[in-house]
Amino acid sequence: MRFDGSIEPWPNEAQDLLKKYQINNGIKLFGNQYAFGTIQNGIIILNQNGEIVQHINKNNGLQNNTVLSLATDKQSNLWVGLDNGIDRIDINSPLYYYSDLTGNIGTVYSSIIFNEKIYLGTNQGLFVSDWQGVNKYKSLSFKLFPTQKVKFGNWKIFQDSWCVDTTMELLLLKVRD
Repeated sequence: MRFDGSIEPWPNEAQDLLKKYQINNGIKLFGNQYAFGTIQNGIIILNQNGEIVQHINKNNGLQNNTVLSLATDKQSNLWVGLDNGIDRIDINSPLYYYSDLTGNIGTVYSSIIFNEKIYLGTNQGLFVSDWQGVNKYKSLSFKLFPTQKVKFGNWKIFQDSWCVDTTMELLLLKVRD
């Protein structure tokens, strides 16, 4: 808002998403973040610079995508009124939620973040995606890592290599960019 009381557009990364998915409401979160609810695709959280921090929708945790209201409580939780109920989101949680809707990844036995990538050891093999941390939004896109299909267990990092305990053998994997 300008000093004269007029409103001006806020250029941000989510402009097109908010238009496309019909922004319905918004709230300032604790700290320097803002949550915007949409009619068609859940919640988009932006930082004060207009960068997308998180996008929460039915694919990654909401009961449905129609956000009718937003509120915060004293513990910094975000309460979301939806078509069919209410959800509570712990915005400041150090945990990151990911759901494999395709079922391709299988059962995850172990994970590791290494050189800005996240690796998942599963019963279907080793999967990898780019990782920019929990403070910078980028959706995860896991791809099968080129190795034999084994169940992965414990990891140990040795500079640019890992020692991986599997159900069949002990593997030494060399990681290259």
